[in-house]
Amino acid sequence: MVDRIASGREDLSVQIISLASKGGREEAQKENVLSVPTILVGHNRRFVGVPRWEDLTSAIDAEILTIPKGGA
Repeated sequence: MVDRIASGREDLSVQIISLASKGGREEAQKENVLSVPTILVGHNRRFVGVPRWEDLTSAIDAEILTIPKGGA
């Protein structure tokens, strides 16, 4: 699902973190991720479990609107 979004959008940066690595576990702890899958969109939106496609793309579109023109 995340790969599908990332491949179709140039305005989006995607980071996939594996809990199989120590660094991934540390990042998950830092972001307070307790369940897999968890998808974070920006700093304020989180999906725990597999979201509906429409909900995820709407959250991404809303987050992109909050980014000032010219970059993050």
